[in-house]
Amino acid sequence: MEKKKLFPYLEGGSYAEGALGDEYYRIAYDIEEALMMAGAEPGKDYTYMDIMKLAEPLVRELYKKGKITEIAVAADNVLSDPHSSRR
Repeated sequence: MEKKKLFPYLEGGSYAEGALGDEYYRIAYDIEEALMMAGAEPGKDYTYMDIMKLAEPLVRELYKKGKITEIAVAADNVLSDPHSSRR
């Protein structure tokens, strides 16, 4: 029986090259593939956060090299003028 991956393959080519979240997911997916090929078991030998922490330096390098071209931010989280009536 195949172990259930924490970062499953996303069908249909739904990755957007240069999008922060998609690049992070793609790297996390590859890291998990390597861990599982080495015999690691999801949830036992590693967690979501373990993989995200391993992926972070690689994503940071993509950003430094200008390969991250899209960062989506929810409108409610965007910093606005502190004098604005909208909060």
